[in-house]
Order: sequence, then structure tokens, then C-alpha cells
Amino acid sequence: YRAGVAWSGLMILYGGFLGFGCVFHFLPPVLPLVIADLRITHGQAGLLMSLFALPGLVLSLPAGWLVDRFGERMMGSLGLALMGAGTAALARAEVFPGILAARALSGVGAMVAVVALQRMVVRLFEGRPLGLPMGLIGSAIPVGIIIILNTAGPLAALHGWRAVAWRTGLASLVFSGVFLIASWILLRGSLGKVPVDQNVPGPDARRGYRAILKGAFSTHHPRRHKGTTPRSDTCSEAIFRMDPSPRCLESSDR
Repeated sequence: YRAGVAWSGLMILYGGFLGFGCVFHFLPPVLPLVIADLRITHGQAGLLMSLFALPGLVLSLPAGWLVDRFGERMMGSLGLALMGAGTAALARAEVFPGILAARALSGVGAMVAVVALQRMVVRLFEGRPLGLPMGLIGSAIPVGIIIILNTAGPLAALHGWRAVAWRTGLASLVFSGVFLIASWILLRGSLGKVPVDQNVPGPDARRGYRAILKGAFSTHHPRRHKGTTPRSDTCSEAIFRMDPSPRCLESSDR
């Protein structure tokens, strides 16, 4: 992909990873309010926190297969939508088992989204150094954590902890749609593709290379007749011209 398309796509992916950090860590600042509201123990609160990470132990390989099967754009959008829907459902759930199920759903979506977004980074910068893009995208989750840790507490004090969960989930849902549309616009057809390098050997050249190797390692050496050039010599010259001769191609076909 062109440099402008790759870096624009990276900025979109940055928003997805930033949202992951916010969804993952919106609970710690409001956890005392959650414990008081639901009348749960600290052990149950720990279970609520850990259920977000649990799907990563089980679904890493299936998530990778799904991304390869259906593509980064579709699975990334689906993962972000599930992450947002689970967080929004947590805000509306009244019983603790329902809250646990909603937290687990958001963890499933986060696992799928992270695998898809990481794969898209590699796709956007294919053939280019990956250190700078991966380093930049790696800062998104810490930035999201810092933002949510400093905003969730004041928001919960004004509107309650459920408002924090609802707005965080809603933001993730909205961004999943933005990601789906923006990635389609950026990555479609001729807009994103880099022109093919005309110096890259094509199929005819590869056929010639096979013929050259065949002639080089062949144990049969035809008798040289006066005034003629052996076929193997003709094939050997082709590698320097990058334009294999028809006689060489014919010999490879036989």
C-alpha cells in the first residue's frame, strides 16, 4: 500500500487499540462503587476483572484462524462491536451473573479485535520496516488506560459507575462502524495498491530460471559440433540478460 494510505490506516487502528485500553481498565476506578452497588465480595470483583482477559487463553488460535478466513476488516469491526456491546450490556445488567457474562463477551470481542488489528498493521506496511509502526501502535493501549483511569472516577461520581460502562461501550460500538467504513475506503482496489514493479521477474523469467538450473545440473553433455553453440551455453547466458531465450524455454518444457 502507498505510504499515505498505510499511515492513515495506522491512525484508524490506533483508535481501536486505544478503545481496547479504555474497555479493559474502566472498572478499577469505579470498583468500590460496583462492590457497594452489587454487594459483592472482593473475590467476586476480582473475577469480574479477570473475565475480560480469560478469553485470550482460549480463543487466541481460533481468532487467528477467523481473521485469516474472513479478513482483518470484517473481523476487526466485529471484535470492536462485540467489545462495545458487552460493555454496554454490563451497564444495563441487574444481576451479577449477567454482569459476568457481559464482561466475558467484551473480552471475546477484544481478543478478536486485537488479532485482526495487529494483522492489519502488518498488511499495511508489508515490504516496509515494521519497527516504527508497531512501536507507535504499542503506545495506544497505555494512552487509553491513562485516559480512562483519569476520567472514569469523576464521571462515576457525577452519574454513577453504570454511566461509565455505558458510554465506554457505546464509544466502542460507534468506532466499530467507523472502522468498517474507513478501512473499506482506504484499502479498496487501486486507491491503496502500490504499482507493480516492472523489474520483478515474471512467469516467463521463472520458467527460464528452471531451465537454467536444469541445464546446469544435467549429467548429459551433448557433443559440440563445429560452428555451433551448445544449448546449455545459450541457457547460461540467459541469466545475465534476465531474458531467457526461446530455445532454453523449449528445453525446460521437454
